[in-house]
Amino acid sequence: MDASKSDTALRLFQEALDVRFPPNEGGHSRVLKAGEFAMAIDYEHGNIPAWVYMNHPLRVASMIARVAPEVSEETLVVALLHNVLEVSKITYEEIQNLFGEPVALALRALTIDRKRKDQSYLKVYYSRIEAAPVGCAMVKVADKLDNIYMICFNPSQITRVSYLDEIDEWVIPLASRVVPQLVTRLEEASTVMRELGFLNRDTELEMAKKDATL
Repeated sequence: MDASKSDTALRLFQEALDVRFPPNEGGHSRVLKAGEFAMAIDYEHGNIPAWVYMNHPLRVASMIARVAPEVSEETLVVALLHNVLEVSKITYEEIQNLFGEPVALALRALTIDRKRKDQSYLKVYYSRIEAAPVGCAMVKVADKLDNIYMICFNPSQITRVSYLDEIDEWVIPLASRVVPQLVTRLEEASTVMRELGFLNRDTELEMAKKDATL
């Protein structure tokens, strides 16, 4: 991965990390180890380059470090690695050996079966997340908030509505219990995304380029 292309997200995360965990201490170095490991992974997430994808876990970890009143280094490790079992060839056993069983269990709890979106499955899934260790639920809330702003580019109305329904029915209540600082942002983002509907990504990029030249 070309880590230099994630410089902005990495810098913001490191600034947040320095505030929560003083440099040269165990917690700080352990989180950095997880970050270095995450940035070396070849992610398999559609056509998105690995360096682009890596900005997402960096933003999730940075969000948690900035807004959560209490956060452990293990929670930030989970945030940096939260999708690796789903979008890479990294195995549960590798995570367990490198970062310990609690982190590996949290990553397993976060891994979702994307073919299942029925209410019975989501009930079990979110119950599993809330029962999991090391801030797993907090990571899930930040993950969904970071991703919600891209849902308007999905051309499927069914997918968009399903995603926003999941936010309203499961993620916002979860946030109210584990990281209430993000509840208002989730509610506002969900409302805005419903009102926007579908936006064509290419059209929006062209408009942004024209605005930038004015």
